[in-house]
Amino acid sequence: MSTAELLKIGELSNQTHVSIKTIRYYESLQLLQTNGRTDGQFRLFHPDAVTRLNFIKRLQAFGFSLNQIKTCLSVYDQGDLPCHEIQQQLIQQVAEIENKIKELTLLHSELNGVLQRWRADPMQETGTICPNLKI
Repeated sequence: MSTAELLKIGELSNQTHVSIKTIRYYESLQLLQTNGRTDGQFRLFHPDAVTRLNFIKRLQAFGFSLNQIKTCLSVYDQGDLPCHEIQQQLIQQVAEIENKIKELTLLHSELNGVLQRWRADPMQETGTICPNLKI
């Protein structure tokens, strides 16, 4: 591939809406690889880096850590599809979200209960900061 077909880091940033600083960080974590540099020392990337960055951002939106993403990319870089690993992580994410929903539903009920019993002008009680929150 000629250097004319490679993307400068700024071009990659513009196409993916990922900051240059973040692209450099991903490179340092070995999530992305450069294809050399220009005479002015600008990093050059294969056009496939656009797909790779979009994949990274998609998995991040699903709650994947960068380490989990790196594992998926390693599987892909070895010539295999990481779909099984992604599926397992998604199943785990769904379970965690369901637990969080249960916790938030319980908290929601508790807060509504406190608010239903709330007195606008409670009597001051010794040793109590807010009588409405007395257990």
